[in-house]
Amino acid sequence: LADDVLDLLSSYASDSMRVWVELGLQSANDNTLLSTGRGHTSAVWKEAAERVHRHGLLLSSHIILGFPGETPDDEKKTVDLVNEVGSEGIKIHNLHVPGGTRLADEYLEGTFTVSSEERYLESAELALRRLSPDTIIQRLICETPAHRLVAPRLFPDKSLFLSHLEKRMEEHDTRQGDLYGC
Repeated sequence: LADDVLDLLSSYASDSMRVWVELGLQSANDNTLLSTGRGHTSAVWKEAAERVHRHGLLLSSHIILGFPGETPDDEKKTVDLVNEVGSEGIKIHNLHVPGGTRLADEYLEGTFTVSSEERYLESAELALRRLSPDTIIQRLICETPAHRLVAPRLFPDKSLFLSHLEKRMEEHDTRQGDLYGC
């Protein structure tokens, strides 16, 4: 994100129109970023996010829950970094394994399995609980077309998944932000 690009984007903003920039953090774990070939570190992402805000633009952060080898603590650190930069929006993705990627090769070698719906529900609930209550949730599940996936889709359609998550949070009496700052 060069300054001239951010200057151009901010020139489109007005009193009646805000401009959003989407940045893919995916994980705050630099080992995960390296192993998946993301091409950036969490520090580089943080600096880019801060520059987006300095230019008066809104930030939408993308994260992925369920990376191989990541723990709930890694996922908490990812959400905490999104909170730290003051991201106005977030797109949370379950791990999907499209063909032609490093993850696809590892999956086909049998080095990891994708999360079940139950595991992703746990991760999504905890992420939402840690997330600032002011952050706009823009997505909670990805829907890569089946013909592009190497790993099977272990999730129901988006509407049913959201229904399961809502029911789970109601049963646990949890809500977005109830663990914010903890």
